[in-house]
Amino acid sequence: MRTIELLEDWQRKCRIKQRAHNVEAGSLVRRNRLIGIPAVVLSAALGSGLLGATQTLLGGRLRIFAGIAGIAAAILTAIQMSANNYGAAERHRSAGAHFDSLSREIEQSLAICPVSEDIPLQTLETIRKELDSLSERAPALALELLEERRSASVSEASRGRRFEDSPYNTITS
Repeated sequence: MRTIELLEDWQRKCRIKQRAHNVEAGSLVRRNRLIGIPAVVLSAALGSGLLGATQTLLGGRLRIFAGIAGIAAAILTAIQMSANNYGAAERHRSAGAHFDSLSREIEQSLAICPVSEDIPLQTLETIRKELDSLSERAPALALELLEERRSASVSEASRGRRFEDSPYNTITS
């Protein structure tokens, strides 16, 4: 395999992983909203129902304490749930941005070096080490998601679509 073909392959893999991480980040945010918002609403409704039910059983101070405890429990539950999904979403978003950055670095290397010349070994080593490091640090992706992104990439390439024209391109100018 020629060095240019190798870099093009690495760039394609970076773009696939970048898109997959961005899709996963969006999925985690949506999942958090689907679970978190109803949890807050239900907890608040239950908390206010508890206040109504205990109105005749508890004194004024105990009712206020029970209400505050119920609301605090709802808020804490929502924070606990959203922190995990939002944290994971941010890790995926960050990994996607790093893969995108590496893809641009590869693109720059390809643009600087004429097709007839080989890319310096030092440049290849630097890119390979960065790709290896990024792959180790990045959160895991479901194999189904990676296959889906690969299939989308292949179908876009067969139709002559460029990455910049893709609906999966999350980079804004």
